[in-house]
Amino acid sequence: MAVSSISFIIWYNNHIAIIVGRCLAGLTHGIVYNATITHAAENVVKEVRGMLMSTINSLMFCGVFVSATVISAVNYGEVGAFNSDRILGMFGLSFSMLGMLCTVFLTYESIPYLLRRGKDSEAVVNMLKLRNESVLTAKLTNDLDELRLMVVQDKKESPNIFTNGNVYATAKMVGVLTLSTLTNNCLLNLIMITLTKRIFNPDSHHISAVLLTGIRFVGSFVPIFTTDFVRRKIHFTLSGVACGSLMLVLAIIVVSVSEFGSSTYWIPATLCIAIQLFASFGIDPIEHLLLAEAFSTSKKAWSIAFVAIVEYILQMVLISIFFIDGITYLTTVTVLFTSSGVMFALILVLYLSIPETLNLTISETRDLFRK
Repeated sequence: MAVSSISFIIWYNNHIAIIVGRCLAGLTHGIVYNATITHAAENVVKEVRGMLMSTINSLMFCGVFVSATVISAVNYGEVGAFNSDRILGMFGLSFSMLGMLCTVFLTYESIPYLLRRGKDSEAVVNMLKLRNESVLTAKLTNDLDELRLMVVQDKKESPNIFTNGNVYATAKMVGVLTLSTLTNNCLLNLIMITLTKRIFNPDSHHISAVLLTGIRFVGSFVPIFTTDFVRRKIHFTLSGVACGSLMLVLAIIVVSVSEFGSSTYWIPATLCIAIQLFASFGIDPIEHLLLAEAFSTSKKAWSIAFVAIVEYILQMVLISIFFIDGITYLTTVTVLFTSSGVMFALILVLYLSIPETLNLTISETRDLFRK
């Protein structure tokens, strides 16, 4: 009896630690995500901004893929066992410590942040370091002057995100992140895992998760080399139309085929893989890129936070549907048809309203998003 009580206390405390740890991880992710895309967009040259922001997206899906692989390879053990939670915890702790060291020793303060506080000499030094130059060239001087003018203009604005035309930019970015959420949410991911796992065996949901996240991770390398040469609107429009069309076809097949045989399991699995691939080509990277370009420096932090909150609320709504109804036939069909229809509508609206930002400075993109 005493051993059972002690075991329960250890189990109970372990689960509390997991919950607290994941809550803290979620909180820090929200803070770091905002700061990372803000810093990257404000300091990188316009010619390679797409590559840098796409790299951030690729690293995020690298983490998802590694987590899925660890969970697939290491099952949850008994109390005290060396299980996947602990391995992922060690990974997370190691990379968090590494990230903290890199931030302290290898990261330079944002140039607009310094200019906003009147630290012009420090801004010049940091620009030279960030651009790997020893002296101020004509191009660096021009870029610095443009950033200085942008900061002066932004300082005159109120930080209120619902003024100075920022509502238009915010609404557009809510649409972009909604489009992204429709291709990457708990409910849809579980549906695709369920439809994919049968090509292995009925109990191989961990393997199908590795396959789907791996495809999305590999596909995320493509926009690193294309977003600075091909129009951003082409990226997310083709990606969105392809994903919406594939979801519609998948929904029709699920409705039409009453029961998949062993020789036809590959059909829905292939469609699920294709959805992951096409989403990684455009919707995923352009989401972060446009989010970094849409707002002025005086409103950027709160605007990004507001848009992210809307996205997380939508994610929670979709998660709640799973807990209410589970992955049933009706849920699967409804989610696929609804997501497809909403995606087509969003793509049309966004194509007409989102400006093209290829090779534009962040001051130019800020002005375009407000129209």
